[in-house]
Amino acid sequence: MIDTDVQARPAVRALSSSLIREVANAAMGKADVLPFWFGESDQPTPNSSVRPPPMR
Repeated sequence: MIDTDVQARPAVRALSSSLIREVANAAMGKADVLPFWFGESDQPTPNSSVRPPPMR
């Protein structure tokens, strides 16, 4: 559970929201909008785009 009584620093409260967040907020909950939010695709990531982890 999030404590809603905690106040963020003024610098944090002064941040503006991102435009993609505003678009998502406007569309969330609409029945005629597919919920592909923030990188959620309807297609798998192609193997050519996935790199192995760097060697240590």
